[in-house]
Amino acid sequence: MRQAASIWVCVIIATTVSAAPGHGGAAADKTVIVDGSIVHDVGRLHLNITNFGLLGSWYTQETTFSHAPSARWPGAEGIDHLWGAGLWVGGIRFGERLVTTGQFEMELRASDAPEDIIYELAWGAPAAARYPLPAFDDDGDGLEDEDPANGRDDDDDGLIDEDSAGAGDQHFRAEMADTHAGDIYPNHTPLYLDVVQQTFQWAHDDVADIVGVEYTIGNSGVAPIEGVYVGMFSDFDINDPPSPGEAADDQVGYLV
Repeated sequence: MRQAASIWVCVIIATTVSAAPGHGGAAADKTVIVDGSIVHDVGRLHLNITNFGLLGSWYTQETTFSHAPSARWPGAEGIDHLWGAGLWVGGIRFGERLVTTGQFEMELRASDAPEDIIYELAWGAPAAARYPLPAFDDDGDGLEDEDPANGRDDDDDGLIDEDSAGAGDQHFRAEMADTHAGDIYPNHTPLYLDVVQQTFQWAHDDVADIVGVEYTIGNSGVAPIEGVYVGMFSDFDINDPPSPGEAADDQVGYLV
């Protein structure tokens, strides 16, 4: 039996200044996006988004994406506050305790299918209307949001992604699983998770310091997953300016 659940995470950092233009879209010839081109930047909190488990950019490392903003605030000229974050899911499958991590190990990632890139939507965009907008049934078939942005014809009507649902001024959607990591992590035993990652940002001044993150987690395996725990791993480092040992004096906490 397929199991599914959703969790919400908000990345929030204080106030001020304006956003810089120029976020990237996912190119059709890419699957795992490793060039730092998918960035939330319509608000004041700028954040690199990937489809290999990482939120952020590992800004102290020499990678193809470490230049990208990593909870950079306020705006493009601000400083980074996050080294990297990712989803963790643990559970028991066939009596074995297993954990899948998005960080530091990147055991959640997109497949090699050309459709498994990162898709950009927005509130009210064509083919992405949602209730209560009048055209929320984008294809007029009486169903709402039954063909999400994933490059596939989910409702078997010959059209692709024609009835998705955008949220916010900037909305990224990606599909990942923990069954694609064997070549990189040969000791990883998957829970057989399918994960839909959706991230949202708004330009309105009242919410410009927030990136919303939603995960929908499903079980694609033949066995139930028992004792499930879901968490969010975050390594907060304040990059001001980057230097050896820069994180030693960082203090972080949670608002409850």
